[in-house]
Amino acid sequence: MALSLAVAGVAASPTTDFNNPVNNIGADPWMYYHDNDGYYYFTRTTGDNLTIWRSRTMTGIDSGEQKVVWTPPSGTIDIWAPEIHFIGGKWYIYYTANTGCGDSCRGVYVVENTSADPFTGTWTGKGKVVGSGAGLDGSVFENGGTLYFLYAGYDANWSSIYIAAMSNPWTLSTSLTKIATRDQSWESDLVEGPEVIKRNGKIFISYSTFPCWSDDYRLGMLTAADTANLLSTSSWTKSSGPVFQSSSANNVYGTGHNSFTKSKDGTQDWLVYHANTGTGQGCGPRPTRVQQFTWNTNGTPNFGIPASPTSAIAVPAGEFRIEAEHAALNNASINYKSGASHGAVVGYIDYSDSYVLFKDINAPAAGHYKIHVRYTNGSGAASTHNVSVNGSTAFPISYSNIGWETYGDSVFETQLKKGYQNTIKFTKGDNYAEIDSVELEWLGTAYGDNFNDGNANGWSTYDGTWSVSSGAYGVNSGAGYKAVANGTNLSDFVYEGDVKIASGGDAGLLFRVSEPAVGGDSLKGYYAALNTNNTVVLGKFNNSWTYLTSASFTVTPGTTYHMKVVASGTSIKIYVTNMDTPVVTFTDSSYSSGGIGLRTFNSAVTFDNLVATPVFADGFSDNNPDGWATYGGGWGISSGAYTVGAGSGYKSVFSSSSFSNVLYEGDVRITSGGGDAGLLFRVTDPAIGADSLKGYYAAINTGGSVILGKFNNNWTYITGTSMTITTGTTYHLKIVAEGTRIRVYVNDMATPKIDVTDTSFSSGSLGARVSGPAAAFDNFYAESRN
Repeated sequence: MALSLAVAGVAASPTTDFNNPVNNIGADPWMYYHDNDGYYYFTRTTGDNLTIWRSRTMTGIDSGEQKVVWTPPSGTIDIWAPEIHFIGGKWYIYYTANTGCGDSCRGVYVVENTSADPFTGTWTGKGKVVGSGAGLDGSVFENGGTLYFLYAGYDANWSSIYIAAMSNPWTLSTSLTKIATRDQSWESDLVEGPEVIKRNGKIFISYSTFPCWSDDYRLGMLTAADTANLLSTSSWTKSSGPVFQSSSANNVYGTGHNSFTKSKDGTQDWLVYHANTGTGQGCGPRPTRVQQFTWNTNGTPNFGIPASPTSAIAVPAGEFRIEAEHAALNNASINYKSGASHGAVVGYIDYSDSYVLFKDINAPAAGHYKIHVRYTNGSGAASTHNVSVNGSTAFPISYSNIGWETYGDSVFETQLKKGYQNTIKFTKGDNYAEIDSVELEWLGTAYGDNFNDGNANGWSTYDGTWSVSSGAYGVNSGAGYKAVANGTNLSDFVYEGDVKIASGGDAGLLFRVSEPAVGGDSLKGYYAALNTNNTVVLGKFNNSWTYLTSASFTVTPGTTYHMKVVASGTSIKIYVTNMDTPVVTFTDSSYSSGGIGLRTFNSAVTFDNLVATPVFADGFSDNNPDGWATYGGGWGISSGAYTVGAGSGYKSVFSSSSFSNVLYEGDVRITSGGGDAGLLFRVTDPAIGADSLKGYYAAINTGGSVILGKFNNNWTYITGTSMTITTGTTYHLKIVAEGTRIRVYVNDMATPKIDVTDTSFSSGSLGARVSGPAAAFDNFYAESRN
């Protein structure tokens, strides 16, 4: 697959860099990499329960699997600062709780789970760690075979850091020793949140000082030798000043409570912390951020300064590599080899029921990926495995005969969904090979092929003679010859390409395809085709053909036509030549997802410039605003719509969206108050503040107008037109931004209210905004316009 359409507005490649923060809400973040299963585990303050997340990637933790594992009994409140630890083959979560009388009865508690998988099994309460003496922010660490407990105990100096040895993960075996209290000019009010990192014979404890409601919330550090008596105050030395603090230059404030973790390959140390983007935000959402830190020549950690949210950061080493030994295996086995990454491969994939299933692959964006498979093959001949991605039709991947203990890279291309619910399954093919790891490389939001590389790698064919010639993919005339793109399994999408029929018959695009095989009707899925009887036809297969509908359209052999299919839910639209008005609109519920492909019936045909792009859609029917980042205002779901109260420039941006040329539409209803509400597009750098963003804004205004303007951290009105806008009435807005041309439609989707050109912004995210009134938004939809 040669074509990849990288879109600006996010980092050039989300598998090579990322931007902080990594979530929208993330106070008191704790992250731990568990090499036994290859997951990062994460937890944070939720206030009313213990929730854990897990992800194959550090930067994708917020889009990973999550589960509420414990809910407090009645009368237990303020569930703060949880930490998940793996100790002696069991899982423990330490957390702060209050039994109802404020600070005087606040303490650290622990729950235990004996299951190897903390998402299964039962979490059992083991009680309060410190029986008397209130406090918070408990943590544990091991040194020299002894387990130690740390927490911020309340005392006459508000709070101080205390340590004790433990006889088991819930029982102290010594009295508590105070090892730090606020006694420096750069400290204020309290010290709390102790966290440990060890290196080269030293133990470092970071801690927070200043309260969370202060922009100066920051980190200090204690240091001791790992051979010292850690229960002695004199063994610990305090840093001469803060080791990590707010940066006004980078607009990051309140860099408090933290944890430490490693890159997946173990070569890098990372700081995990919460902070606010902007001043005066206090103990609010405090999104989680991660950044690599280094080490000073004296052996102490150098945390640097908090990275700007607008700065691209290189992803952790090995971030998108998954070791084969962390996959689910059936009738295959782990072999330990020194040359393998992490020292192990999976082999003996030799039987009809053998498989290696990589689960929970966390893709940072929906779209087109290269999958690099590191392998070794000494079987004496080239070998293959059969591969299925997200349940797609299996296709072969080949491995050269390079010898055992020699490692090569075999690559295939596929389409992945954003988030953790992606799978890649390897089954037996020809001869033998061992798998060391798979690694993701993002190519772009669009999945496609323009065949300019002279080959059709990535396509599986089912009858006919398919070949690439003059930069196009062609096939001879035949009864139902087809080709399907390997590893595609799309639900809602835009799929388009060029079709040129030589003579007679029909040819076109297959979509939501499964179970393709040789035979004219041997597949399941839909078919949108041009027919030389001057029609555009839509039908479906279930190993037999069912005609659905058609429309008149002149089809001239030898002429190239650009076709587009938009499939969203049960709605199917087919466009030919004119990409604004569908030739065919139909509703069918037979197939909800599947692969993309090509087909011809009784005509030689060539195909080119094939692109499939998942569409963005959110109707809030799940009562969940996942993916939406808010900047001011109280956003929430009410009666199946996304609502916000009256305010000055409150906005919400869908953080993973990124479009250049785009069709973006949605329902907007001003519910009370005067002013404007509408859609943001091509947005970058959003922040709290009425005009704090870059990008365009199309809106309805209760003053009786439709307006278009732009932000560059200030507002510029572009143009507007008169239209009666009534409070409580729902208006459907549509924006078509193609190159420098911007069209804005309201209710009438055929005639734009605004049609102008502007060169300021070429790409970015999508969003919603109000300036003045309260409003409700619903039925958002966006598609890339290529």
